[in-house]
Amino acid sequence: HGYPSQISEFARLCKKTGLNDFSYIKKVSTGAENLLDHQKELIEEVFGVSVIECYGLAEGVSNIHLNEDLEFTPDQDFALSEFIFSDKQDSEGYKIVGTNYNNLAFPLIRYDTGDRAKIKRIDDTKLKIISIDGRKEDSIILKSGNRLGRLDHIFKELIHIDRAQIVQNANYKIIFNIVKGKDYDLYNQENELLKKIDLFFGKN
Repeated sequence: HGYPSQISEFARLCKKTGLNDFSYIKKVSTGAENLLDHQKELIEEVFGVSVIECYGLAEGVSNIHLNEDLEFTPDQDFALSEFIFSDKQDSEGYKIVGTNYNNLAFPLIRYDTGDRAKIKRIDDTKLKIISIDGRKEDSIILKSGNRLGRLDHIFKELIHIDRAQIVQNANYKIIFNIVKGKDYDLYNQENELLKKIDLFFGKN
């Protein structure tokens, strides 16, 4: 079980190096990010098993899994998942809103996850989840051939940056777009950002 971006990268490396004895693996499950079609195809090709897609959050307000019939099923005994119609331009667009049961220290009630689901309403009480649009991950390709993912950690401690984006439109060229906070300055915050970038990318 793990991030689809990381499991598919592991599968790519296994295929590249000729590792192919995975008879002990019975299932692969993914979570925390959207499972993309090309990732699913690669994982199933390399490991020879089907992939079960799961949806959940660290906040514990919603959990959804693929059942044996490959249909998305909310685990309502774990947390209360609600689907709120959110998009007048898309009749199937719903917000995923959740309430946790067990976090007595910090209960979250009707917490808007920021994620979306495509829903087909069967009737007033039944619904069918077609797909979940949550977090998507990609990787940066370096000159060395190495790939880097999960790069949000670069910005975790940089509190004077309001928003950030990493873009790679061409091989070996990376652009960092940032929205500066009001206390951002070139000497302190920008130097700290450059140090973080160098820590992650090094001389690759």
